[in-house]
Amino acid sequence: TKKQKDKLYKLGKEKVTKNNVLILSFDKYGVLIEKKLVQKDNMNKIKFSNKETVNNVKGKSFVGSFLSSIRQKMYSNRDK
Repeated sequence: TKKQKDKLYKLGKEKVTKNNVLILSFDKYGVLIEKKLVQKDNMNKIKFSNKETVNNVKGKSFVGSFLSSIRQKMYSNRDK
């Protein structure tokens, strides 16, 4: 989005000069199947979905958990 100050008699309100949207479509495997660039003039023709992406990742990954446990063991041996 690019904005510009509008005319003086509009008290400096901003006017949108560019508003480009990139729409990416993915298949069920997460592979990009379509990309589309929508210009400012075609913005009213876009239909947005109400679906939400659910994140099933809980906590850290295996590597993150492993490194965290090593760090805990390393620092617990320091105090002794």
